[in-house]
Amino acid sequence: MTPRTHLTIHLVAVGGQMLAAVVRQLARRLTPIASGLHIEETHGMAQRGGSVSARIDVELREPRPLLAPRVLLALERIEGARALSVLTAEDAAFISEHVLPPPGAAGRVPAIDDVARDAEGRGIMLEIVAGAAIGEVVQAAIARGALP
Repeated sequence: MTPRTHLTIHLVAVGGQMLAAVVRQLARRLTPIASGLHIEETHGMAQRGGSVSARIDVELREPRPLLAPRVLLALERIEGARALSVLTAEDAAFISEHVLPPPGAAGRVPAIDDVARDAEGRGIMLEIVAGAAIGEVVQAAIARGALP
């Protein structure tokens, strides 16, 4: 792990998964060690089943050993697969295996193997998280050293 003074956390979910609460909890966790914290949330027309996303940019008071400069926390597999495009080589993604297909959509659900191949092709460290609980995705990222 490399000592870093900046961390960007991308969060994606489906409406109704309480992403705003996750963002608030992460901000509370990061505030004591941050010299600067900026949050952007996009809810758009995200009623139940729509895409929601947020980004937290953190300037750390002092360097901390972290797994990657940018981290993706995806609370749903389809949104996680879509959001891999915001990451670059050496970033990390923690994607729930859980699927909440959009209402009325006949779209293809990405297989876990396809998500893994996409991440590998981009040079992204990927962990697929079993279960659908918000805390499981966040705890996986903390356990791997992606979040302070």
